[in-house]
Amino acid sequence: MADRDKLMHLSKVALQALCAHANISSRGNKADLVSALLAAPDQSWTDSLLQNMEQSEQEAEADDNISTEAARESAAGLDEDIAKAEKEIRLLQLRKEAAQLKREIGDLQRECPSTRPMNRGPPRQTPDRLSKRCAFILGNAYAPRTKRSYRSQLASWLRFCNSRHLTPLRAEPVHVAEYLAELSTRLSAFRSCQAYANAVSLYFRALGRPDPCESPMVKLVLRGLRRCLSRQQRSREPFRVADLLKLHAHLDQRLKSDIAFWAAVLAAWWGMLRKANVTTQSGQLDLWCDLAASSIVFSEYDCELTVRHSKTNQFGDRVQRVFLPKLPDGSLGVLCPFRALERQLRTNRIGQAPRPVHLFSTWSSAGWLPLTASRFDSRLRSLCTSAGLSLREFTGHGLRRGGATAAMQLGVPLPMIKKLGDWKGNSVFRYLSVRDSDARAAVHGLARRVGAL
Repeated sequence: MADRDKLMHLSKVALQALCAHANISSRGNKADLVSALLAAPDQSWTDSLLQNMEQSEQEAEADDNISTEAARESAAGLDEDIAKAEKEIRLLQLRKEAAQLKREIGDLQRECPSTRPMNRGPPRQTPDRLSKRCAFILGNAYAPRTKRSYRSQLASWLRFCNSRHLTPLRAEPVHVAEYLAELSTRLSAFRSCQAYANAVSLYFRALGRPDPCESPMVKLVLRGLRRCLSRQQRSREPFRVADLLKLHAHLDQRLKSDIAFWAAVLAAWWGMLRKANVTTQSGQLDLWCDLAASSIVFSEYDCELTVRHSKTNQFGDRVQRVFLPKLPDGSLGVLCPFRALERQLRTNRIGQAPRPVHLFSTWSSAGWLPLTASRFDSRLRSLCTSAGLSLREFTGHGLRRGGATAAMQLGVPLPMIKKLGDWKGNSVFRYLSVRDSDARAAVHGLARRVGAL
């Protein structure tokens, strides 16, 4: 049976040739030819052929085994080559990532010099490493209040960049434009948005980077904001005499802190002073900027305050003399700054302090507590609420406006008002508030006097 299967694998032509050699008829199909060959009396040709076929099959099988083994070896070698190639590719990727990380670290170190590792060798004199003297001078380029404003505005820009996953110093003009558009949703005045843009501009220029605010896109956005937002800042209402009387009605005259507060209010109103002139920014007295007991001199009919530092006189180029009158006794006696300051010095023992203290400090067994801007604002808001005055319309700056407005209504010439309030330019006009009733009274006054023309 095995011989038949082997012969059946041969072609018909090969079977016919075998039949011819065995002297057998070569007619019929493959099955007939195979049957005839197996039935032939002389099997010498068939046996020889089958032996050769077995030998060929064995050789073919051996060749197949050798080929399979070679293929396996080749595949193993190929896998090894692929593994090596993948390892080299991964190594190249790691090197590329390391180079990118190194560049980013370098950028961050240039942006934040304080994060650089310290060299073990002698320090190098590089532009981003300033001497203490130079850093001190650079830190005094702006007034403290201006620096606080810039610091707040810069923090707003950094928060925006953080929310957009941006590196602040790599921002493009389009990012600044988007930032200004976002500001316009929470700021109502163009000048406020412009101040925030100036802070971003200063940030880039101070670090030696190209200023994106100089790009045409940002300039056009600012121009659009000028048209979309209000260009006029909202002015606070001035404190008039009636408003001061309402505040005084809700004071607690038994509290030493209220005595100090009221003396500061009257000094600011009569002297047309800023809130910063009658308060201190911190608990430490600065004799250069703050008022002390030595800053006031009493005479028979008035008292004189010496102001050496103000918003427009930050370097002491001049000395401002503020004269506070002594009012006669009467219904308006509670508005007398002379008596309020006398009571403040006496009640809070300002002149008895072992060292200079703030003029409007509050004395207690623990010492003298200066009147800071935050305490002043807090007490003023509380009194305005009690007196029914709007917190949105009345602030500490309304005292300066109130004094200037009262002087104008009483006929004090404008040059004298500028002298009393230390105004050097036309900004004084923003502090003069004229009501419709005042304008109507002025017109009627002109009508009564027109005959004298």
